[in-house]
Amino acid sequence: MRRLKLGLGLALVGVLAACSGGTSTTAAVAPKGGQVPQLTTVAGDGRMEAALNGERIWRGLRPVVEDPALVRAAAAHARDMSARAYFAHVAPDGGTPTDRMRAAGGCRAAVAENIATGQADDAEVFQGWLGSPGHQRNMMGPHYTRYGVASHQGYYVMVLAGPCV
Repeated sequence: MRRLKLGLGLALVGVLAACSGGTSTTAAVAPKGGQVPQLTTVAGDGRMEAALNGERIWRGLRPVVEDPALVRAAAAHARDMSARAYFAHVAPDGGTPTDRMRAAGGCRAAVAENIATGQADDAEVFQGWLGSPGHQRNMMGPHYTRYGVASHQGYYVMVLAGPCV
């Protein structure tokens, strides 16, 4: 049996740059069993966005749009976890999702991050996140308007953010 890891997404309701800290949400969102488009290829080809927005729309939420800074932040974290062989939201040097978004040129905003490793493909990653209350809460957060997703050598990262403040 293949080992499956999903990192519980941090729902940081803090902002980038000058603000530090944040609140981690813990309320669960029960799955509604929506029809999610099937994914078969690597992150970044638009299928993850189609699945994410299909599920959000099915639940009556607004779609999110891809943000290049969030894609850069997600890619940097996936590469870093792979290169340094760790699996966490906080890097060994203490870097957080907010730090990574700032370094990638992102604006001040609420941010959440989902991570995964050990899955066969994007479809398995997305279904795993959707089936996990914390990850699902991040992806279905009504205040999130933007996202970025990336994968590197089996490490997947999705960053979601609200409007710039």
